Amino acid sequence: MDKIAGLLALIATKETAALKLDAIGFSGREIAALLDVNENFTRVARFRTGKKR
Repeated sequence: MDKIAGLLALIATKETAALKLDAIGFSGREIAALLDVNENFTRVARFRTGKKR
């Protein structure tokens, strides 16, 4: 259970970071490279917060 909680916390942290990087103008490709995720991760993060681009 602790491993699952840690994994979920990591995902939440990356999602927050992705949104902050997006807000200051980084592209999806740049965010993906910085956070070691795929470009779709940023799109999903935006969708979850209701932010359109």
